[in-house]
Amino acid sequence: MEELQIVATMHHFLNHLVHILMVVLEILGAVVIAYGAIVIFVRFLTLKYSQPCTDMRIRFARTISLGLEFYLAAEIFKTVMIKEPRDLISVAVIVVLRTVMAVVVHWEMKHDMETLKEEYELQHAQSSALAVAHGNDLEHEPVSLS
Repeated sequence: MEELQIVATMHHFLNHLVHILMVVLEILGAVVIAYGAIVIFVRFLTLKYSQPCTDMRIRFARTISLGLEFYLAAEIFKTVMIKEPRDLISVAVIVVLRTVMAVVVHWEMKHDMETLKEEYELQHAQSSALAVAHGNDLEHEPVSLS
């Protein structure tokens, strides 16, 4: 009888521990996303309209992706506490949805990285052309030996 009571107490303790871990992970995910949103929004406010915002989109996508990883970890802990089959279905659907969201964010981030690379190449080509037009060919400047 005493062994059953010890096992029940341990089970109760582990359930509370898992619940606390789930809540902490969900809070961390929310904090990461909220902090990232605030930082990106402040940077956006200081951005001039002529500047592209692709870099900020990439940073925000990374922030969302990290926050979703915390949420996904919390959902994995929920599987430990499942008692009924319908709870398993509910958690599985949530895991699938959050995984799909993470894949979409990664896909968008990859697309934005390609756009950022194109913007950088265009900006570099324009500045090189401008330097050549003004006679300041930086790549072919004579070197002074004195």
